Amino acid sequence: MAENLNYEAKGSKCYNDSTTYCDKYGRLYDWETAMKVCPKGWHLPDKEEWDVLAAEVGGEKIAGKYLKAANGWQLNGNGKDKYGFSALPGGSYVYGVYAIDGYFPGDFFFGAGASGYWWGSNEGYNLNAYNRIIEYHNEDATWYYGYKYTFISIRCLHDSIHPREPSNDKSKKKGTFITDTRDGKKYKTVKIGKQVWMAENLNYEADGSKCYKDSTAYCDKYGRLYDWETAMKVCPKGWHLPTRANFETLMKTVDDSPKFLKTTRGWDNGRISGNGIDIYGFSALPGGYGYGGFRGVGEDGYWWHTSANDEFASYFRIDMNDKYSLNSGSKKIAKLGVRCLQNTPAPPKGEAK
Repeated sequence: MAENLNYEAKGSKCYNDSTTYCDKYGRLYDWETAMKVCPKGWHLPDKEEWDVLAAEVGGEKIAGKYLKAANGWQLNGNGKDKYGFSALPGGSYVYGVYAIDGYFPGDFFFGAGASGYWWGSNEGYNLNAYNRIIEYHNEDATWYYGYKYTFISIRCLHDSIHPREPSNDKSKKKGTFITDTRDGKKYKTVKIGKQVWMAENLNYEADGSKCYKDSTAYCDKYGRLYDWETAMKVCPKGWHLPTRANFETLMKTVDDSPKFLKTTRGWDNGRISGNGIDIYGFSALPGGYGYGGFRGVGEDGYWWHTSANDEFASYFRIDMNDKYSLNSGSKKIAKLGVRCLQNTPAPPKGEAK
């Protein structure tokens, strides 16, 4: 929908209790109402669907600029409205129970003209649920967990449309496969930006490698874990262990968003879920590591890169909370995952590298 929902239902309000605001911004809904109020054939978007929308328009850091309406945002906070989404700052209604927690003095309306808040269908901890926020003073489209009894806007999404990949040229929807001639295993590959990556962790058995918990079932799912010396030479011909700069380029291409690289399932430690949306086909899994035992499966993914000194080497890490690191290090004898990167073809003679 290119407008906020304006269906009058129990559990909804007009900003300042004025129908003038409803006519302009649509109604504000508590989360329980939002979950069931979209018309037949439409639904409240989940976090994945909101994230895919942000990816479609260039990533969270600039999505606000392209989704905001060209008019209606205070202090020159208007957007480009490049796609006709026409997001408006409908504000919110803060319910009096906040006063019990000591946050606010009581019921009040807040933010019309300055901030837009939209419910998602994902629940958070305690009494919270996911919502998307766009504000007048920046170009972001960020997310937050807010109290379910707060009243905010709704955008409904059609049931027949469930995009999972961006349509821009940064992604390649259909990967190809290579065969490792050493053991006959096939690996899916994917082009992300100008780089071609294996879309799976390496699973070539070599001295200096192990399966998590010494179980082949883990190798089948996550690939093998390698010490750094082995990782430096274990990629098949035509492929290599990435440098830190290679990973930096990857993250820049995906807007520094690890969730765009993580699989849609498998990031779960039994208490919380940190699944991604895998819109580029990189399919990062939390394969854990081995060092004085095995840890981290289901929670964290670790991949060696080439940076090292005499005793320690660095790695690329993605965690449950969509954070990543490139500068953390471990002793070279630790066992971590390997993602191989295709060698860059040499330029024709006479051309600069």
